[in-house]
Amino acid sequence: MRGQTTGLRQFHGSTPTGAYDKTDYTYDAAGQALTDVGPLDSATSITSSAAQAVTWTKSYDLMGDVVQQTDPDTGTSSSVYDDDKEVTQATDARPNRAGEVDTAYDVLGRVTGTTGWDANGQATPLTSRTYDDVAKGQPTSVTAYENGNAAYTTTVTGYTTAYQPTGSTINIPAGAYGNASKITYTTADAYTAVQDLLDTAKITTTGTGSLIPDETLYYAYNGIGLPIGVGGTDAYTSWIDYSPLGQVERTTQGIKPQQVVTTNNWDLATGNLLSYSNNKEDADAAVDSVSYTYNDAGQITSTSDVQDGGGTAQTDTQCYTYDYLARLTTAWTDTGGTHTAASPSLSGIGGCNNATPQAANLGGPAPYWQSYTYDLTGNRTSKTAHDTTGDTTQTYTYDADGNPTSIDATTNGQNETTQNQTLTWNTQGDLTTLTAGPATDPTHRTSYHYDADGNLTARTDDGTTTIYLGTDELTLNAAGTITSANRSYTVTGAPTTIAPPPPAPPEQNATTNSPTSKAPPPPTSPPTPSPSHAAPTHPSAKPAPPNPTPGPATRATSAEPTTPPPASPTSAPANTTPPSAASSTPILCAPRLTHNSGTATPTPTTPDRQQRSHRPDT
Repeated sequence: MRGQTTGLRQFHGSTPTGAYDKTDYTYDAAGQALTDVGPLDSATSITSSAAQAVTWTKSYDLMGDVVQQTDPDTGTSSSVYDDDKEVTQATDARPNRAGEVDTAYDVLGRVTGTTGWDANGQATPLTSRTYDDVAKGQPTSVTAYENGNAAYTTTVTGYTTAYQPTGSTINIPAGAYGNASKITYTTADAYTAVQDLLDTAKITTTGTGSLIPDETLYYAYNGIGLPIGVGGTDAYTSWIDYSPLGQVERTTQGIKPQQVVTTNNWDLATGNLLSYSNNKEDADAAVDSVSYTYNDAGQITSTSDVQDGGGTAQTDTQCYTYDYLARLTTAWTDTGGTHTAASPSLSGIGGCNNATPQAANLGGPAPYWQSYTYDLTGNRTSKTAHDTTGDTTQTYTYDADGNPTSIDATTNGQNETTQNQTLTWNTQGDLTTLTAGPATDPTHRTSYHYDADGNLTARTDDGTTTIYLGTDELTLNAAGTITSANRSYTVTGAPTTIAPPPPAPPEQNATTNSPTSKAPPPPTSPPTPSPSHAAPTHPSAKPAPPNPTPGPATRATSAEPTTPPPASPTSAPANTTPPSAASSTPILCAPRLTHNSGTATPTPTTPDRQQRSHRPDT
């Protein structure tokens, strides 16, 4: 069939000459894709054994539905369809039906439930959904199950005439995540009359030990419907200024005399963020003044953060290089400064003055030097942390479904079993457990729980559980007693405010300290799911530093991540953590600020270390 792509050539240089990787495509008579072979070195035959290792295939039924496909990452998977072309059974390469999901639909083609299979070959419910009870055609409830028992149910209690939800309740039964009593989280929403924007949201909870107050939030907008503020018990975001293109130029948090202002500078031609500054009302110098440089492809080549007015020890400059497929290959801190190209170049084009890392040039608050390698299909195969005392290399192993199952560390060729990690995954492909240390005697264990849509609902770290409810977080001890809680307040484009929790009731023995600001560990640290409840993701085919979006920051405190969970093999570097995932010392006045978790896309910022956050999602 005419017009189909039959070959792709990806040249290693900046011109279409010299060495390249090739990928070849074939189709059937109906124009449906049959095989993809590659990427391969230009000299390698597509019939060689190397080509077999990078061959994707698809087969179809008479209706044109894909019934089987093979993938170098995930092995062989198959699908079964009903008469309405709906997938009723999906099976991946894992044995004993471990990766099989059966899906049921109602007469309107809406999913009513999914079923998986346990280790004994018994069917077990995964999710269920109901519709039409509150408003015709609209969802009523959705439930996620664990070990056959309902664990997390969200129910809509009403809709407006425009089908906006007016209320919803999250129910977590006692014992679902080790909690001693049932927990509910209810919101009641009202909308503006003309633009139908969220006007107020009343939050009430039960079973939280009085650690989270009931509260009504009020939202404000400008004349074209962009959010400009949110308040409740306090003023959280006081004002937001926008450019004519709708970019956030300035945000003001809190009330006098403890306001915090973030200012962003955008390039008009490309829309790239060139710099941002973060200022406290009671400080003479900016808490952070961050600048970015880019290459011609729009990838970040450096970030430079002048902290508290500057000085050698207070300037954090980080450098990034990429391969010809836009994958992050090296990241390091550098004391040599940065540069930008002279006019008539686009603003912000440039990079670090030292194009390659050298031990003598490493510096800043938390110096590091890391490099990454990948296989032909784009999975990360190793990460090396370079150090004068010896290089530590982590290597990745994947299961038949393409999920990383182990990360093994060596230093100077010697096994470092204390740094090893083991990962397990559920039927839906979500990370369920991560253990760190020797396999026979792990030093750390984390387990994860999800709702019906794959959003993180709870995680347990060595007996301490955090439950995520809307914008609230509850921390439980091993006995199931809630010991602390905090609430986040977000407005798209502005930093997130985390308000201090109220004093704990004496019988709770709860911590009364304010929650800390949250800074993201970087591309390769094991992911700690954020309050936005994004699930951890695999090691990526195309790691890259962040698409910078402005945000307040938290001080670099350590060269290593504080928590160990991991990652997924298709979108961000191994063990990428979404923004707002690890605790560090707060630097801003209460209400405390961290970045806006937004959709929490796991885009890397910097390699394994805590640092000031450079990007709330906008």
